Amino acid sequence: MSDYYIHNTDEETYHVLDSRFSIRIYADQPWQKTNYMIVSKEKELVLVQASGTWYVNPYWGAYRWINGNGNDKYKASGTYPMPGVNEGSLIGRVGRKIFFIGNEGYVPKGLEGELELVCNDELNGPGAGIHDNKGFLQIKISKVLIEKNTT
Repeated sequence: MSDYYIHNTDEETYHVLDSRFSIRIYADQPWQKTNYMIVSKEKELVLVQASGTWYVNPYWGAYRWINGNGNDKYKASGTYPMPGVNEGSLIGRVGRKIFFIGNEGYVPKGLEGELELVCNDELNGPGAGIHDNKGFLQIKISKVLIEKNTT
């Protein structure tokens, strides 16, 4: 278990408590279970970090291979799991709550249950959706302790 500084604001300092959990999330698969259980604690957050690229749309030319932030030239429509954010971005879900992660994001506070991840692409049509996707993102999941700054 490591405990090192990762982020500091005027009000809070964030320390990684445990970052040994690493998995792959595939672009051509629907919601994928991580086997990582979120337990709501007041002073802890779960940080999800993605590295690598995946192939999401053959019509994007040079922009076919994108990272977890997705393609900022295209916003997802209402047929996507998370409309309004970049197509091809990494998104998460705990229970029924869906949230943006991108290359790095926190699971919102107050959620409890298993973390699931997916590429923000149509899961059930009307287009090709995830069925023409390729590749994966390497995902690291870390528990982070939040400490209030006293100075």
